Amino acid sequence: MRSRMKLIASGVALAASLSLTVSACGSDSSSSSGKTTIRIGYFPDISTVSLMQSEKLLEKAGYDVKWVEFLKGVPQEAAAMVGGSIDMIWANASASIAMFSKDEGLAQLVGQVITNDNQVVVPEGSDVTSAGQLAGQTVSTTGLQTAPHLVLDLAMAKAGKDPKTVKAIQAGGPQQVPTLQQKAAAAAATYLPFGAQMALNGGKVLVTADQALGAPFPGGGWIVSTKYAKANPKAVVAVLKASEKAKAELQGDSGSAATTLAKFANTSADAIKYSFDNHLVSWAPITPNMDALTKVAQAEMKYDFVDKGTDLVAFLKTFVNTDFAQQAQASN
Repeated sequence: MRSRMKLIASGVALAASLSLTVSACGSDSSSSSGKTTIRIGYFPDISTVSLMQSEKLLEKAGYDVKWVEFLKGVPQEAAAMVGGSIDMIWANASASIAMFSKDEGLAQLVGQVITNDNQVVVPEGSDVTSAGQLAGQTVSTTGLQTAPHLVLDLAMAKAGKDPKTVKAIQAGGPQQVPTLQQKAAAAAATYLPFGAQMALNGGKVLVTADQALGAPFPGGGWIVSTKYAKANPKAVVAVLKASEKAKAELQGDSGSAATTLAKFANTSADAIKYSFDNHLVSWAPITPNMDALTKVAQAEMKYDFVDKGTDLVAFLKTFVNTDFAQQAQASN
């Protein structure tokens, strides 16, 4: 648990300076123009945010949008929401379950967009063919309580090995690419687009998130502050509708989508194309998949993502809200 708390503390510190800036826009939901304001935090990965920004889909729908990039992902985004400087976030749904369980009632998972965007990759020439062979070996991971590490835990357990036997070294996605290429680790538990970059460098995807979970592994999705959702339900629906519109456009033109997503995620179009062509990522229905989320919650409890006694399955009943997604679909 110390690792998780360090992540949260780090997120709080990193979010503090941003809170001063973003909060200057006002803690209420109206701007000087009279339009409803939505303050949205995001992590720059494969997502619909890229097109929502470039095409100003929410602005065209009549909203004043404040976009804030969080390079440290869920811990930093969660800290900003706890501090009240962000209304909605684009974040990994699986990682968010444990993270937000400490502040039950603060936020709601209202939309799902991406699945299966985490994987375990071995370097070129590796003779590892099963996650079980990683027992006792050094594995690069993005953090002990992150979605990629959960995929590693699940894959190890499925192979009949204790996940705790892995010697984990922590690094960000960009740093994992050269680590694996130089064979400084036997494998990398990572996320896209970096898993695709590793594969394009000659690496081999050992197991995907879907394979490890045995269900569509919840990836990027939409989380909203409960306070904001109650005050501005139409704005929440508008975000989900804009996300769905962006998804449809990205799905409809693979060439343009690869370029758009690559620029947003700071990677190559080849890595984006490889991700979709090789089923390392999938677009998901907007309504959160409760069955898959429950499996994730059960795994996070089993592998010590939260304190003993914390019931994440029960937490999901208040954290997941499918009403907004249903409204977004009904109004399209």
